Amino acid sequence: MEEDLEGQYLRSFFYFHSVPNESTEFLLCAKINKSGGTMFDQNVIIEWANSHNVESTALSYCLKCVNNYLAESPEDIKLYFGEYYYPEKLMLKLEKAYLMINWNEPEYSHIIALVPIVYDSKEIGRYELFYRMSGEIFDDVLVIDGQEQLVY
Repeated sequence: MEEDLEGQYLRSFFYFHSVPNESTEFLLCAKINKSGGTMFDQNVIIEWANSHNVESTALSYCLKCVNNYLAESPEDIKLYFGEYYYPEKLMLKLEKAYLMINWNEPEYSHIIALVPIVYDSKEIGRYELFYRMSGEIFDDVLVIDGQEQLVY
């Protein structure tokens, strides 16, 4: 008699060395589908993101980065925001959190949180926050109108 395994989880542990001499255990799961094959369970990434407060952290870091950019480059306000900058017209919302696997060097794999920067209903840029598999933030990037901004 054949056992029905549909919907059951297969679990695999992957170890990423995102920091020298530090191994991070990362659990990836797959569900068995109707045909008996497996499919990745995206809830694993969602749970990881929730446990590391990715949404609130990405939004607060993005807002800080935008504010620093405006303070460092006031000449760009008119260019991208009109005559005056109105903070209430800025809309930030986490759009994606995704796993980027570096195929040749898996120890450099990471998770990216993507926040589109929308001002006055127009997308003017994006912010990306990079996480090591351990949950440590290691980099970010602000792009306004296709130009990467160096903001400190």
